[in-house]
Amino acid sequence: MKSAKPQRTNVWFFVGHSIGVTLLGLHAVESAYFSLKPAERGKCYLVFNSVPNQTYRDLLTMYPHIELVSLDNVWVLTKRYLQSFWVRNFVFHPLAFGQIHYIHAILTWLIVVPRKENRAVLFGEHTGWRRYVATQIVPKDLQQSIFRSMTHAVRVAGLSVTYRKPRLLFAYDVTKQSVLHRPYVVVHPFAASSVRTLPRERWSDLLIFIATTFPAYQIVVSGGPVDRLEAKSLCTAHNKAIFIKEVSASFAETIQIIADAALYVGVDTGPTHLAAHLEVPMIVIGNNSNPCWLPTYAENVTILTHDEHCTCTGDKKGECFVYRDGTRYYRCMIEIPQETITQHISMILRDKQH
Repeated sequence: MKSAKPQRTNVWFFVGHSIGVTLLGLHAVESAYFSLKPAERGKCYLVFNSVPNQTYRDLLTMYPHIELVSLDNVWVLTKRYLQSFWVRNFVFHPLAFGQIHYIHAILTWLIVVPRKENRAVLFGEHTGWRRYVATQIVPKDLQQSIFRSMTHAVRVAGLSVTYRKPRLLFAYDVTKQSVLHRPYVVVHPFAASSVRTLPRERWSDLLIFIATTFPAYQIVVSGGPVDRLEAKSLCTAHNKAIFIKEVSASFAETIQIIADAALYVGVDTGPTHLAAHLEVPMIVIGNNSNPCWLPTYAENVTILTHDEHCTCTGDKKGECFVYRDGTRYYRCMIEIPQETITQHISMILRDKQH
């Protein structure tokens, strides 16, 4: 008797524009995709609201089984939809914490409706669209790691999870000679909002501490193009520090610089998740308002917050903010004693010296 032909299955993942979000989202995509038997694997689609920039294109070069699809390119999107019409489809919206984009909702509905075995799994979605597009809603939990929530979303779809922690598939060449010729510490002081970082003088003092206490280590200040002026200002004040964009000509080189660091110190943002995926020793200056985004999945991470006067309930409520010179900061971040940060830096770097 002839065995039934394996049913091909496409996996769709809808994401916005954050690098950290995308990195964790790739775990959800891969968990779903690789839980399928090889003969059942169809296509993996990462769907963006707009045209993905070059960083995302570089990021996906090492994921040949995942295709970027932009809502701006209606022809490609229509073509991919028609190609998926005759196969089974799993759709994930594991990062929909606010409102699902209405075009995402319509596209999800169009993908799910044709076949009864198709599934759409959302978590954290609390708008009216959910009753029309979702097979299953996974309640949001701001206390639980996004990584764990996405793993759960994959299980809810009826798929097994093939690995327990995020992997980064960038094939950075560990045999390649580093662009930096001595041990170094990467410091990332920048966040999308000042509320999620520390005042500039705190970072300046940390650079001085590293430079004077551990003179064998160079300092690399990490940041994006929008941080260039502030980063170069910090570096100019400390001649042992260099801005990462001065020694990195590409996204791949940035990955390699982070991967080869003796220590990464920074706030919770996209490059921090890169370091976490790469298993670099890390000190993360976190906050209690967004515990679900912290890289708790990493083995080499130390997450610092100061809870003595914290009123945050972990659901973005409470008197979370204090003001310094007219700028708003999270209380649980700015009240971390500077000595606490320097002590953790010392413990890691002294351990490496031995």
